[in-house]
Amino acid sequence: MPASALAPTTAYDFRKVQARWPGLSDHPSLSDERAPAHTSHRTYYVLQMPPGSPASPPAAQLKSNAFADALARYHRLRGRRTSTEHPDHPLGTSQAPAWPELLDSLRRNVLGASDNLDLIFPATKIDQARQLTKTLARMDLMSTKAPHIRALALGLLTGDDHHSPMATAQPYIDRYGADTVGCYMIFMGPHQHDLPFSEPQIAGAHRFLSRLWRLAHGLPPHLGAPPRSPVGADLQLLRKTHQTIDRVTNTIESDFHFHVAIASIMGFVSESIHVRDRVQPQTIRFATETAASLLFPFAPHCAADAYHQLTGKRVWERPWPTPDPAYLRREQLQIVVQVDGKLQARFQANHDATPEQLKQLARDCAPVRKRIAGRQIQREVVVPGRLVNFVTN
Repeated sequence: MPASALAPTTAYDFRKVQARWPGLSDHPSLSDERAPAHTSHRTYYVLQMPPGSPASPPAAQLKSNAFADALARYHRLRGRRTSTEHPDHPLGTSQAPAWPELLDSLRRNVLGASDNLDLIFPATKIDQARQLTKTLARMDLMSTKAPHIRALALGLLTGDDHHSPMATAQPYIDRYGADTVGCYMIFMGPHQHDLPFSEPQIAGAHRFLSRLWRLAHGLPPHLGAPPRSPVGADLQLLRKTHQTIDRVTNTIESDFHFHVAIASIMGFVSESIHVRDRVQPQTIRFATETAASLLFPFAPHCAADAYHQLTGKRVWERPWPTPDPAYLRREQLQIVVQVDGKLQARFQANHDATPEQLKQLARDCAPVRKRIAGRQIQREVVVPGRLVNFVTN
């Protein structure tokens, strides 16, 4: 039965969804007694710095919370116990030595069990990351050569005038829900930039969550696995599923570009909806379940509700999705052809083409034939899947 033949669902009501999944707005709610069974003994520590003075606008704190909570949820799904701390005084000031309780907590509960530390702080407080690293190094808690610290500097959240810091996001939370606001704050652009809060764009984020929720609730629950030997649209969607897993995971792990991760999920959901009439229900179910898992760090209520609808399970008790390498491999690869190290042509080849086949295809390229005509080829260099280089006399 094609997905389009399924009964339509009611509209996405974020108030009802949030009520069904209380406590997911804060990562501490994922307490040890609800931790997934695959959790390792190591702890991944997210140290969230205050946005500045106690008079900082609540919207700035909400942005900081959105990033810290998303990061903590992600690490939990990766099987890492997470712990967080919100010190009362910013580091890098005269008050820095006055927080021995925090350092003692780091020594006893964190750094003794893990070298992993993420620091989230305002872009205007860049010295806080350096100060923290130096302080911990002086206490012999981590090496200055390999501090194992990643720092995420948050820019300002501004109002419509693009200059004044935004005072509060509460009206938007009341109108669109916590998931939409938190997801939008992360998606609106690079985290280190000062970015204006735009209601048309937040409405777009709300429509995206609604599309995913409706897609999940339009499918029958507990479907089986997707086809083992997919073809056509099923193969296309499964490739997109595993490519998205790989892209989102690498983005979060490497550079904190969460907006790129969310954009990848958005594109994935759009493609899933586009091909749902042409794939088996098991395939669209698997794709939607995966999208919900990937979205959980950023929009926990919507993602948890969609995932539970499809599987009957709680998403935070399941491992983070892992890509199947077979689906990451492209059938056609672009091969670069050089003569004496200079680019001459490009051509498409199958991923399993042999070096001899690649050399012959390279020779068949018109610019290459012209370039090597009358010359003696002394050496042929083949980098499978990437390059052919002819070295002439």
